Amino acid sequence: MSQMSEYIFPKISPDHQIQKSELINLISPPCKMTKEVSSGKNLKSYKNQKNLKPSRPQISQKYRLAKKEKKPKEKSKKEFDSIQEVNKNEESIIIEEFEVEGDVFQFVHDSEDVVQENGRMTMRRIGLDLGTKHIVVSEKINGEVKSKYEMNGYLILPRSDNFTEQLLIRQKVPYVRRDNQLIAIGAKAEKLAYSFNKNLCRPMAEGSISKSDDDAQTIIATIIKSIIGKVSGDALLYYCTTAKSINSENLNVDFHKKVVKHIIESYAGANIKARHVNEARCLIFDELGEAVGISWGAGTVTVHAGVFGVPIFEFSVTGSGDFIDIEAAKQFGYDPQNPHKDSKETPTTICRRKESIDLKKMPSDNVGRVIYMMYDILIENVVRNIFKGFDEYKSKFRFDKPVNVINAGGTSMPNGFIDLLKREFDKYKSKSPIPIGEVKHAEDPLFAVSKGCLFAAEADKDDENVEKGKE
Repeated sequence: MSQMSEYIFPKISPDHQIQKSELINLISPPCKMTKEVSSGKNLKSYKNQKNLKPSRPQISQKYRLAKKEKKPKEKSKKEFDSIQEVNKNEESIIIEEFEVEGDVFQFVHDSEDVVQENGRMTMRRIGLDLGTKHIVVSEKINGEVKSKYEMNGYLILPRSDNFTEQLLIRQKVPYVRRDNQLIAIGAKAEKLAYSFNKNLCRPMAEGSISKSDDDAQTIIATIIKSIIGKVSGDALLYYCTTAKSINSENLNVDFHKKVVKHIIESYAGANIKARHVNEARCLIFDELGEAVGISWGAGTVTVHAGVFGVPIFEFSVTGSGDFIDIEAAKQFGYDPQNPHKDSKETPTTICRRKESIDLKKMPSDNVGRVIYMMYDILIENVVRNIFKGFDEYKSKFRFDKPVNVINAGGTSMPNGFIDLLKREFDKYKSKSPIPIGEVKHAEDPLFAVSKGCLFAAEADKDDENVEKGKE
């Protein structure tokens, strides 16, 4: 995959300041886009869109929907891009193909995951939680908030025969086809990694774009495209970010914001305005008065304190769910410096086991006990740093009443997590500059951040500036 970034996303130094003149070259060299056809179950037809001539392949493309009985028109061999429909078991599969200077990049997925007909008459508003482990989207459809998510990871498979590829299609495994490689994406890629006892590749680390993965931006863009789906017309999207770390200098939040903003605003055929909001702030919009939000992600723990949703201070602590996965796997022979070396457990297998752990009691199996102890270490480290942050920012606030602490995120999901967290908070209550009230989970912890992003998008009434493409 080392060549992919040469065409799709040039590698950019995290310290590099992106100029406006460079943004148009961030995705790929110029190439043409053909007329495209997609179909799926229960989808209405769009009007034909004539003279669609974007100059380069963007993150999402204009689709013309056709009924299933209609066949795509034949495409010239000279055309650079094509979308083919392949029906397997009466399901529709989309193959998007980009050919640039003889190099082929293809994304294969279920069409219903990408093409959406929302029937909106007003500006579309979207909330996006771009997490290290999960990418979650929330949107209000017919007055009801709908959320969906995908695993933020991939696994490279050798393209040794066509039979393997057909199995991926039959099982609806989204994947990127490139040269002699099949790159499985999302939750099904994690299942494959688990079955092979391999480690799932992750395009994000410590809450931001991975610096060690040359193709991280391409993979993230592909997953975002597959989960958000078709976007036409005007849209306002709020995405979440972490905050400046108080225990690591490696986290470059500003660079991460630049890349994500460009990925989102590069949707073809749509005018999307992307704005960011602190992920922990998304947890306290519904709180009356003062509150502290803590988002327990895979890469970082993000903390935000505010009054009626208005920010007072925020920071992050690097090392969260991934810390547990890696450190626990190391106890069973896993070497982070040589991740392809065989070991009894990997971060991927630990992560799967972690999902079913009960933290209310010490597990009876070796793997479970190690995970339990790593959770204990993580919570101790994070809470200590949280109160360190409270102390550093104490000149910025004055709270007279107990402040509720709202928690969310995948790392906080195991049964008994809040009990361990309360126990640790109790150790610092007497010395805390903030009077601590109830320590609790947010409603719907896995989707709480994306729903908060959607709340921000709906509360933002700056439609005129969005339509004009202004900040």
